[in-house]
Amino acid sequence: PNPKWRKFTYAFGDFSAAANSFSVTAFALAAEEGIDAVVVRHSTAFSGGSITAYTVEVGQIADTDKYAAPFDTFQAVGNTTRQANNVFDVPNFGATTNVVVTARSVGDTLDNATAGSVDVYIRTFLLP
Repeated sequence: PNPKWRKFTYAFGDFSAAANSFSVTAFALAAEEGIDAVVVRHSTAFSGGSITAYTVEVGQIADTDKYAAPFDTFQAVGNTTRQANNVFDVPNFGATTNVVVTARSVGDTLDNATAGSVDVYIRTFLLP
C-alpha cells in the first residue's frame, strides 16, 4: 500500500559505542520513495553510568536530524510523551538513500547506558 508505516524498535545496546554519538541504519529508501511523517516514542527511559541526557534523532548520515530533531529519551515515559513530525522529502530519484537513527548522550558515553527502548515510526510513500 502507499503510503505505509514502518516501525523500528531500538534498545540501549543497539547504540552501544565508546562515544557520545552513534548512528544505525534503519532502512534504505528506494529511488523515488519519500518520507512524509516520523513519530519517536520511548517506552523505557535511557539511563546508566553518568549519562545526564540522551536523545534520539532521525535523518541521513550527513544530516542526522533531517526527519526528526533530537527527542529527549532521558525524560520520564508517558502516554503522550512523544515527538511527531510532518516532513516531506524524496531524497533521490535515481538511487537508494539510507535512513539513520542517531543516539547522542551527555555526561557519559553511549556504551555505559544500562536501560532504554525507543520506537521510531516512519511513514513512507512511493511516487507513481
